[in-house]
This record gives sequence, structure tokens and C-alpha cells, in this order.
Amino acid sequence: MTASPSDLPVLIGNYGGDKSTIYGQMVSWSKDVNTTAGVPGYEGAPAHYQGHDGIQNFDVWDAFNMDRYRASAWKYFTRYQHKGSIKNDLAKLVHYIEEALARPGILGVEPLQESELGLSIEDVLKAFELDGAMGEAAEDFLRSFTEKNPKVYLRSARAHVLDYLRSI
Repeated sequence: MTASPSDLPVLIGNYGGDKSTIYGQMVSWSKDVNTTAGVPGYEGAPAHYQGHDGIQNFDVWDAFNMDRYRASAWKYFTRYQHKGSIKNDLAKLVHYIEEALARPGILGVEPLQESELGLSIEDVLKAFELDGAMGEAAEDFLRSFTEKNPKVYLRSARAHVLDYLRSI
């Protein structure tokens, strides 16, 4: 049987949710489609995930070796002004910072040397036009990767975001 991802609901219905059959079909799709190039309707990363100078969120995640909680928080730093509800996005940003703070194993890693990042904090803030109160929050957030006490910087970032949230 040849199928496409749009056939997934039909597959689930036809195979009664048989996971092995559905998984096998999904594996065959992944062999056929190994890139998003040429996928109808896909236009690349949305503008709110791209900074100037070609820097994207992926680049920041990789340079700072972000765990999933702080990578999710970073996503909201870069999109809060461009997509959805500002207040909702800022609340989600705070939520992900709090999730990172709740996981001491994540924050116990050795800090990165800023010279080894490949991207400077200043360049990242400039690329995503983060300034003012949110620029301070984003800088503290990024410093949680380069300084010895990441909790201090994450708490400061959270406080800046909450102050900004109360002001709007």
C-alpha cells in the first residue's frame, strides 16, 4: 500500500490503530521525504523564529547547547511580539523558565565559555531585536548558560519578564 501523511486518519481507521502497521507506513514515508524542500505550502521557518543576519532559533539553541525547557523559553522570547497573544506568550516563557529552575540536573552542568559559543550574547540580542526590559531578561536568560550560577540568572530573567508582563 502506498500512502501519504494525509492518509494517517484512514490508516488508523483501516488498521484499527494497529501501531506496527501504522509505524511501518510512517517509516516508508520518512524514506521518501527526507527534507521539507518541495513540500507544498512549506515556506521555511516563520519570520518570528528568524533574526537578522540569518540567525535562527536553531542556531541559538545549538550555540548555547540548550536543554528542551530553556529552548522552549527562548522560542517565546523571539516570538512574543510577532505571533498570538503577547501576554499568553510571556506567561509561557515564564512557565518554561520555572520548569528549568525545577530541574537541578539541567542547571548543574559546567558553564559554557562565551568565546566558544560561535554567537555572542550581544549578537543574538541584536539579531532578534531584544532590547529594553525584554532585552535585559533575554540577556540574563542567555547568561544562565555562561555563568557559574545559572539559577540566579534565570530568576532574574523571570523577574524581568514578570515586570514587563505587569506593565502591559
